[in-house]
Amino acid sequence: MALLFQLQSAARLSNGGVSEIAINAALSFVENAKPQTEVEAALVMQMACTHAAGMAVLSRIGGGHGGGRHVATYGSSRQQTS
Repeated sequence: MALLFQLQSAARLSNGGVSEIAINAALSFVENAKPQTEVEAALVMQMACTHAAGMAVLSRIGGGHGGGRHVATYGSSRQQTS
């Protein structure tokens, strides 16, 4: 169950919602990887979460077409916490 919460966190949209497409894609990836053990399942889920989080970051910087300056700016900025 904890892995599903991690996947949900990785699939967060910038507006705070959750991307149903990202979750379905990640679950499809896990299913098609056909893990044989719990360790394999955890590793595959980690791969799926990393991919979902990476795609979310790329979408926030213009789909990867923002150029090096935008990537560096986004990577070096800190988010304010209230």
